Amino acid sequence: MEDMKKTITIFSGLAKLNKNIVGTAVVYYQLAYFLNKEKMRVNLVVPEKSDNEIAGVNYFIYDQVNNKKIINQSQIVVFGSYPPLEPLAYAAKKKKNIITYMWSIAPLGSLEFRDFSDFEKRVKLHNYIINSYNLSLELSNKIFCRDAHARDLILGSLISLHRAGILNYQDRSFKHLLGIAPFGLDAIKPKHLKNIYRDVIPGITKKDFILLWNGGVWNRTDALGMVEIMKYIWQKDKRVKLIFQGFHNPHKIYSPEAKQTKQSVLKHKLLNKNVFIPDKWIPYDERGDYLAESDAGIALSPDIPDANFLIKTRYYDYLWAELPIILNNYDTFAAEVEKNKLGIVLRDNNYKHQAAEIIDFSRNKKARRQIKENIREYKRGLSWQQSLKPVIDYCRQS
Repeated sequence: MEDMKKTITIFSGLAKLNKNIVGTAVVYYQLAYFLNKEKMRVNLVVPEKSDNEIAGVNYFIYDQVNNKKIINQSQIVVFGSYPPLEPLAYAAKKKKNIITYMWSIAPLGSLEFRDFSDFEKRVKLHNYIINSYNLSLELSNKIFCRDAHARDLILGSLISLHRAGILNYQDRSFKHLLGIAPFGLDAIKPKHLKNIYRDVIPGITKKDFILLWNGGVWNRTDALGMVEIMKYIWQKDKRVKLIFQGFHNPHKIYSPEAKQTKQSVLKHKLLNKNVFIPDKWIPYDERGDYLAESDAGIALSPDIPDANFLIKTRYYDYLWAELPIILNNYDTFAAEVEKNKLGIVLRDNNYKHQAAEIIDFSRNKKARRQIKENIREYKRGLSWQQSLKPVIDYCRQS
């Protein structure tokens, strides 16, 4: 009897799907997992061998020749925000059903790519990313993005490329072309089973208020400003401790901002007093233990398009652990935090005033309890299975 299973191939691009999975790369993993549960045949094309494979999913190392064979055997091909151009063009040539899950607006993010020896290389990469973004929009049968804010930006691009216009305006919403599938959360909240920081790391006690910076230190973040805030906090309240848990990147890429931040911590003599920099990256499946022991999750952003339009995935980890979120008003997620009372938004750009706000918040147990209740309500419907349902439904029905 002929095998009637639908075959879906997912290209992760440069995203490595191993135990040290970073940021939005988890989308590929979760999508493959739930499509496999739907009894579809799932192929994952990755840049290197994974040490965290999903049972029942077929893994392939990216290879130009083999890519074509895999695409030929597929009904649906899925790409992300930074798609490899050759497989994308080949899938279109073979008239495959192409899905793009655009978890970020790549040309905005690439404005901040600076790890190059000269400006020409930056320009070349940025132009390449613009071209791949445009090609994704031109060739995809269906595009999914993370929220209405991103949808507005992408719709503008689709109009500029004549992909959305009077000729396909039948449903007047372009939902046939562009949908929303938000980033998701693990279904079970992490539990605090053992102390990892308190009374384990010298300088952090069970009475301290732990601020967790759960993610990298890049030019897209204002870690230097965070250190300035901690300088003022140390003068007023010795209980508030900051942990830069994502300081050491698993790919051993240390940004200039990370080095400058470490220098600033040393300059102000805060290291291991109220600023702590653990010496390792936490594997994805272990992050819950660290989140569950913290009192609030924090990240600061400079006033740049990357922050104004793109949501940091670390906020979803904070929501998952029901940690109050502390961020500043440059971040696109600030409006959501304010609207749903999920934490506090630091609006005054005076670091001394922001330090005072954080100290006040650390002392306000009633406010923090209410925020946790608000988060509990807000995250209903945000499990991965629910968030990815629009993508899974489209695959099932196509």
